[in-house]
Amino acid sequence: MLAKWPGPILEGNGERLIIIDDHATEDQRNALEKIVSGEDTVELATIFWVINAMTSIRHKTLYLPIKIEADMEARTGLVLVDGVFELNVEPIKNAVTGAEH
Repeated sequence: MLAKWPGPILEGNGERLIIIDDHATEDQRNALEKIVSGEDTVELATIFWVINAMTSIRHKTLYLPIKIEADMEARTGLVLVDGVFELNVEPIKNAVTGAEH
């Protein structure tokens, strides 16, 4: 799920997009969408409920291929949803020495 707000979350008016891997079965899709949209919980019990409550724009769920790569030892990773976003993760580097934190 991707979410953003124009200011602090508690002020609302957020925007959310749920993306579920296209390999998920219909039952899996339904269950995941219910959980991530905050419908499968009680008020204030999960971050998903909070996000949903503070969101006024809810885009239609996308079912797309999701590519995930991770190298735990190197502490690097990639999450890619073509045409939507690409996230690359790597260790923070010391600005002076270049050493990884």
